[in-house]
Amino acid sequence: MPDSDPLDNCSVESHGTHVAGIVGGVSGIGSNVQWTGVAIEADIGMYRVFGCNGSTTTDVITAAIFMAAEAGADVINLSIGGGPAFADDSDVVAADTVSKMGHIVVASAGNDGASGLFVTGNPGNGKSVISVASFDNIDTVYSAAIIGGMRFAYTASNANGSVGDGTTVWEVVVNNPLAVRNNILDDGCSNSTTLTNATGKALLIRWSSACSSAIRCSNAFHNSNATLCIIYGNTQEIVPILGTPLIPGIFLSQSGGLKLLSQATIQLTHQVIFQNLTTSGQVSSFSSGGLSLEGGFKPDIGGIGGSVLSCLSPFAVRASGGNSQERDWGVLSGTSMAAPYISGVIALILQARKMNSGTRVGVEELKDLLSNAAKPSSWLEKLEIL
Repeated sequence: MPDSDPLDNCSVESHGTHVAGIVGGVSGIGSNVQWTGVAIEADIGMYRVFGCNGSTTTDVITAAIFMAAEAGADVINLSIGGGPAFADDSDVVAADTVSKMGHIVVASAGNDGASGLFVTGNPGNGKSVISVASFDNIDTVYSAAIIGGMRFAYTASNANGSVGDGTTVWEVVVNNPLAVRNNILDDGCSNSTTLTNATGKALLIRWSSACSSAIRCSNAFHNSNATLCIIYGNTQEIVPILGTPLIPGIFLSQSGGLKLLSQATIQLTHQVIFQNLTTSGQVSSFSSGGLSLEGGFKPDIGGIGGSVLSCLSPFAVRASGGNSQERDWGVLSGTSMAAPYISGVIALILQARKMNSGTRVGVEELKDLLSNAAKPSSWLEKLEIL
């Protein structure tokens, strides 16, 4: 259960901090990436509804909604929710109630897009709640590895991203130099002790769906004595990997991996690379599709939720072995990221209306304003991505 301290000081995911940063954060002094949130002049109130293990109950969410309304919040962002549900839970009733009182409630639609239609979640299914789907960002930022004097983007594993202070140079051993030429799909999948010896070095492994990154990196640790697991892809796409807590792990694109095949070392820097996303502007593959189970038109609007850069808590950065002053940011995806983007936009609309006419904007008028200014996109288009 959550306690009375709203600070994100025990979660390695840093979900709440990331969401708050999208609404109105700014990069810290010394950060190696400069960024701002959507509405940087907004006052942000924090109501902690999750404990350290990332779970909560409906009654806690309900209480937080009423607390935020009683405190006078103009916009209440709910980057929470489960799978498909009927809109009669207490958190939905609470969200609808405070919305009718003049507090705009924005909620993530859910991340069950792979399950098909009718899977939007609560509390976003409330009639007066603005349910937000996710679209993929234009580009995203990656850490930079130096291989043979060239920079290549990489992602660190979720299980262990402790890749050093940015100056570390790793000697690299290739697990199977013929993996590409012979199209070997199970490179690194075997737990045999005959795997290439990489004692004290990094082990380079080719990716395929034959086995997971967790298995490959675990084998690299147990059977090759490697101190770094490097997996390279079959395409130019850079994807997140789970890896293993046993050793640090990273993922390189195909071009980065092929370059490393002919090199002996890799340096994992704290520099960054911005790259365009091939799915830019499309509905994110994970974004839940409507209608609601009652047949209501949900989600109401889409926001940028795929590959979003925002701040991380110092606790989360330190837990992953990073420097919380230089690397105070991270890239996450989800409708949890799309909702605060829309909440920030609404805050700007409310500010502009108050400054120009002194009047407030109701939820139905806001829905009309957002919908009329939005670019239509079919949820079914993403089926080609899946």
